[in-house]
Amino acid sequence: MWSKLKVDGIKNNKTFLDIGIKIKEYKNISELIFLCPFKLDSDDIQDLSGKLQNKKNVDLIFNNNCGLWTSDRYWIISNDTSNNLKEDLLIFSFYQSVDDVIRIEEVVKGKSSKLVINFSLFKKYIESLSCNDENQCINRLKNVNDVYLRFRIASHQLNKSIFSNLEPMNKYFQSGFTSIQILDFKMNSKRSIDDRILAKAVGNDENFASFDKIHFLLMEPSNNNVIFMSENNTTCRNLEEGKWDNYLDCTGVGDTLVYHWKKSVVKNSSCQENNKPIQEFDLLVKINYSKTNRKIILRYIVYGFLVGIVGSYVTQWARKLIDYLLNLIFK
Repeated sequence: MWSKLKVDGIKNNKTFLDIGIKIKEYKNISELIFLCPFKLDSDDIQDLSGKLQNKKNVDLIFNNNCGLWTSDRYWIISNDTSNNLKEDLLIFSFYQSVDDVIRIEEVVKGKSSKLVINFSLFKKYIESLSCNDENQCINRLKNVNDVYLRFRIASHQLNKSIFSNLEPMNKYFQSGFTSIQILDFKMNSKRSIDDRILAKAVGNDENFASFDKIHFLLMEPSNNNVIFMSENNTTCRNLEEGKWDNYLDCTGVGDTLVYHWKKSVVKNSSCQENNKPIQEFDLLVKINYSKTNRKIILRYIVYGFLVGIVGSYVTQWARKLIDYLLNLIFK
């Protein structure tokens, strides 16, 4: 999650979510359905597979010195696992030579959408490539069983879905104040999904994905105060300045801290609960940040002028009306 990303030459700070999923034995999967609790358009999705043709980006994402084999139509990453074993990952591109590899469907009108990734078509496409040649890279392609896909969601609906903002009631009387933002991230949380969607999933023989390992990284400006409200298995570091410019298609990214939460299956653990695959992931984070600009000062002037007109004994209803009008004017 890139939160309030400051970029040179861009007035409004960016916020978006990058998702990377490693899938084992992808040939056994028919479809992967990514359900979002908000309306999703094709313009809101950006395929990041092309960024993984750059070895520097690959090494940054996997935090390792990886091998990279590239072709015109596919590329393979070789990475070291935690068990000091080599794994090959075939990169899944959304824009294959096969139509309908991905599609977006609206589940509940205006409220939720799903991104459907068709692995059956992808498998047929890879099989057709494997039969075309006998060179080393093609032979390697035949033996790859794991796939990696990476994409970005950049939508204002995303912000509304997982972020909530709290600001002080007297903000118009201050040229600067501390605002609070709550990040509430949920994955595979069944109690947050509409019962009709769950029933339909059962009828379509759809299963919730289970995970061996989950990483959640929050990139937040370093002058903001991040308070952990849930799991404390967290590390923090500075974002490598300048190294992410190619990946982000921008320059000037700096003064950013990376908060890293990790949840994983502990194999051969004496606790049976730790051996089970991860079924869901929840994270609640409180972010305190300062807000100050000319708009706030101008709001203060207008607010004082309106209060002077209405009178010193302004009712709560009148204050709310003034706040509403000011939000319309200075949106």
